[in-house]
Amino acid sequence: MVGTAKNVQNYYNVSNGKVVKSFGKNEPENVVTTKRTNKNGDVVYEQIYSFIEGKITDAKLQTHDEYGDSIKLTFSDGSENAELQIKFDSSYGRSFLFKLPNCDFSKSIKLTPYQFTDKQTGKDVTGLNLQQDGKKINNFYTKDTPNGLPQLKKVKFNGKEQWDKTDQIEFLKAKYDAFCVGIKNLPTVEDSDNDDFEDF
Repeated sequence: MVGTAKNVQNYYNVSNGKVVKSFGKNEPENVVTTKRTNKNGDVVYEQIYSFIEGKITDAKLQTHDEYGDSIKLTFSDGSENAELQIKFDSSYGRSFLFKLPNCDFSKSIKLTPYQFTDKQTGKDVTGLNLQQDGKKINNFYTKDTPNGLPQLKKVKFNGKEQWDKTDQIEFLKAKYDAFCVGIKNLPTVEDSDNDDFEDF
């Protein structure tokens, strides 16, 4: 990974159960990449990783008219930074947000996406695992213990019943906004003794 303490030069997103660095349609020189054809039929080049790990030093919400809201997290080891983007209203985004209150952001954190097919239902299961000190972080918001998280509402739209997530999304956005403010007030990696960052 390359970068500096103050600038982000590495940009990643979560896709198909992996952490992905995209180079678009231009094959980079002197870089080992994986080639695939996207949904538009274009050949794109990517680097694919199982996880990203480091101390989260910055967070923000990015809003896009076409693609919606995204969680943007900066991971740092004190000398190198990487930015990870996760779609807010997605299985990956919800996995992160549901675990947020159980995380200690003064420490390094390991984020591992997953995607697999449930053998019983045949449906794809996607989400994120978070770990600290070698231990898995559980959801703070659950069905049995919602901790204030609004439940989904069943509504009828165009004659069909579907689940409305509006209240839940607004609740999670408020919690995430508070997190974005709070993360900026934590000690920096340079001020801590944390050297648990692992390269991708």
